[in-house]
Amino acid sequence: MYATLSATVASNFSTTPPAMRPRQCRPEWTSHACANGLNPIAQAFRNYVTERGNRIVDERVEQAKAIASKSEALGDPSFIQTLLDLHDTFKGIVSECFSQDSLFQKSLKEAFEVFINRDIGKYSFAALMSSFCDRILKKSGERLSDDQVEQLLTKMVELFSFLSDKDLFAEIYRNQLSKRLLYETSASEDAEKSMIAKLKMKCGAQFTSKLEGMITDLSLASDLQKDFRDYCDGLTEGRNSLGGIDFNVTVLTTGFWPSYQVQDANLCPEMQKAIQVFHVFYNGRTQHRRLQWIHSLGQATIAMKLNSRKHDLIVNSYQALILLLFTKDETHDLQFIQNATGLDPALTKKLLATLSISKYKILKKSGDAKTIEDDATFSPNDSFWGQHRKIKIPPPASEETHNKERVEEDRSIAIEAAIVRIMKMRKQLSHQQLVTEVLTQLAFFKPNP
Repeated sequence: MYATLSATVASNFSTTPPAMRPRQCRPEWTSHACANGLNPIAQAFRNYVTERGNRIVDERVEQAKAIASKSEALGDPSFIQTLLDLHDTFKGIVSECFSQDSLFQKSLKEAFEVFINRDIGKYSFAALMSSFCDRILKKSGERLSDDQVEQLLTKMVELFSFLSDKDLFAEIYRNQLSKRLLYETSASEDAEKSMIAKLKMKCGAQFTSKLEGMITDLSLASDLQKDFRDYCDGLTEGRNSLGGIDFNVTVLTTGFWPSYQVQDANLCPEMQKAIQVFHVFYNGRTQHRRLQWIHSLGQATIAMKLNSRKHDLIVNSYQALILLLFTKDETHDLQFIQNATGLDPALTKKLLATLSISKYKILKKSGDAKTIEDDATFSPNDSFWGQHRKIKIPPPASEETHNKERVEEDRSIAIEAAIVRIMKMRKQLSHQQLVTEVLTQLAFFKPNP
């Protein structure tokens, strides 16, 4: 009897159009519930959802073999959107057909956990989910209304709840959030706060403490900048004390933000003077914090004039240092630029590539047009022409600050801490009992027992 009824329900799911399923399933579920209990039909429902999900994931795995670039792999939202639609469909069935019965909610959850945590190749579910959120929350992403963004984020967090590698998602999301905040590409601060609030509701305050700290840092930074300007106005030289440049500083709390590689450089006198003034100002406010300057995150606007054409170049601090070496019609070789800026050879070549062989060829180079050779020379490109007055030159592609090894290291620490807590409280346990307790306490990932 169980096998016959379960097979009938599975058949109904697979052959009935989605719009007709609620009406057809409801009477069958009711009679089955009265006669034999819900477990067989719930199991059939779980198996069917799992089969549908696995089919979608299998298609993605096959498609991934033909995807070459990272941007193509992470930039396509169709896969995650398909899973969101799938969850919507079966969540509606649980609500309309099964009256939100807890057994069917559990079956839906278990089914999604099966295929959401499958290995899908180089770019994990955590990376794809975070990139989907990034696309929604960026200015350059899809143009959606506030209500549409809110609905998508709510659905995304529901899908995220099935993910085992929540800590990996958090690390990737934090890295992408930092770029949106620092480069001012976030479409809405309210949407950012809403997403963090949803994650906090799902995973607790510990999970989102760093994300909330990043938002707070940016809020405090605007107040700090206002105080710094008032401080400069009170100096004898006024704003001229900053070396004649407009100087803004964003102070970040080390523990909240991703770790950034620090590269020392020979700053121009104007930058050095402005930094010194800020040091005096900041030390007057607190004696217990040490500032470490991350120039790779800095941004500068440089006025350029080539053949009577004026442009405002928006570049990062390192690119600015290189361009300031060409204040006249002069030619410099790679070794000179490297010594003048104090940057390492590999980074110097990457920076020069963005200025001479990429889209905007501000500098003219000798030799091969596609690579930076050790004996290459550079000079201002008088034939440069840009359509707009303001031109933003992208910095070299940086390595991701999140990596699987770091997440694994954090997991080891979390496991050890859980073992210590449990043994302090329980004093004595068998190995199997200890493993079970540890697995229960670790909420953001599932270690291999």
